[in-house]
Amino acid sequence: ANRAFAAFFLNPYVIWISSAWGMFDVLPTYFALLGSLFFLDRRDVASGIAFGVAISLKYFPALVVFGLILGYRTTMNRQRLGRIGLGVAGVLGTLSAPFLVWDARAYLQGVLSPTSGSYVGRVTIWVVADMLGFLSLPIWIAALDIIAIFVLVALFSEAAGRRSSAGGESTIWL
Repeated sequence: ANRAFAAFFLNPYVIWISSAWGMFDVLPTYFALLGSLFFLDRRDVASGIAFGVAISLKYFPALVVFGLILGYRTTMNRQRLGRIGLGVAGVLGTLSAPFLVWDARAYLQGVLSPTSGSYVGRVTIWVVADMLGFLSLPIWIAALDIIAIFVLVALFSEAAGRRSSAGGESTIWL
């Protein structure tokens, strides 16, 4: 685990994206990985808190949570699901409360439609291509991408769940 941690966070690409481009994707990725480890160790509240922090930074960790729950559905019960949900909802509620009190309409518009704001701070190749008219992806392609990620996470989680129930190591390292 220590080598995987070092390989990811000391990767030159991760350092370049984080420092040169100012992208903070490493933070939600870190908390999603931490939440996954807590999930596999059955530390449900800690897993929910880690995933709550990750989801508050970016939306993609929600796919990981749903994939893990789907993959381990045979070992999940209502209490375990409730503890994970409590952690996620507690963090998201605590972080959202001040913004909901300040301007609920603007906050909900920003959360439910993140593309409604300006492009400041979101300079990627996709944004530039879209602004130049080179790229116009239909919404179904984005939905297909999300579904493909969800299915892959669920398949890996299912394989890890089978391996764990057979008495093997519960984590999968590629």
